[in-house]
Amino acid sequence: MFISSTFLIFLCSITIIKTDRTIRRLPYKLDGDITALVGDSIISYELTRIDTSGPMSTLEIETEQWVHDCCLIITSQSELRIRLKAENNYPKITAYLRLRTSLSSIVMSGTAMITTTNSIQSDSLLLKVSGASKAQLQVEITSKLNVILSGAAQITMTGNVRGAGCILLSGAGKFDGRACPMNTVIVDVSGAGTAYVIGEQAVDVAVRGAGHVYYQGPLRSQRVSGAGSINGHGSIDGLGSINSLFSSIGEIFNSSTTTMKISINFYIICFFFYVFKFFF
Repeated sequence: MFISSTFLIFLCSITIIKTDRTIRRLPYKLDGDITALVGDSIISYELTRIDTSGPMSTLEIETEQWVHDCCLIITSQSELRIRLKAENNYPKITAYLRLRTSLSSIVMSGTAMITTTNSIQSDSLLLKVSGASKAQLQVEITSKLNVILSGAAQITMTGNVRGAGCILLSGAGKFDGRACPMNTVIVDVSGAGTAYVIGEQAVDVAVRGAGHVYYQGPLRSQRVSGAGSINGHGSIDGLGSINSLFSSIGEIFNSSTTTMKISINFYIICFFFYVFKFFF
């Protein structure tokens, strides 16, 4: 009887927790400033850069109250990671992170999503995104950007990289840097991925499999194997440029002119052949 009563109390407590579906945005204490972020599962992140002279970085999480009560595990000793205690049918969970210090790395997996409200400044940034994650980031990077993208993940980046960028893309993912020029950029695409990049001083591209790269900037080196492609200059939008269009029209015109000349020559030869045959 004692066991049954305890079990019933336990079930009632779970029911009470789960019935509180009020959405609340609550603050969570951090152990210090954050320099790295690891996001997984279903949690979305919104990053905001704040003045370095202000108070330390802050974290707020918005979700239903029962999730606040039972299910979040947060570690924040320089690297912030928010985990869920167990598998469940969780509602939407959004973490709002106000950063006083620069991030050196961001790692996202699962179906997580990360966005920024203003420009995230950093000397060097490692961005690793996998699974079905999505990242939409505005950045100001003074030295180096390293991107590792796999699975069906997608990254859209705006801002600029005043140093070197290195984009490694595998699977069916997509990197869109059409609004983020870099000083120099190296792109390595394998699988069926697609990358859009701008390298103001130099672009190095390697494509394997069925991947595609669209670039702007001086092409320093290129390597293609498989059914992939490298598309330069005005084709950064994936649609080609006016110059490419006129070039194509010119090629068609030249091809048509050549074909017409060949046809005329053919008929002249046939005419003389029959004349020769008739008289001789």
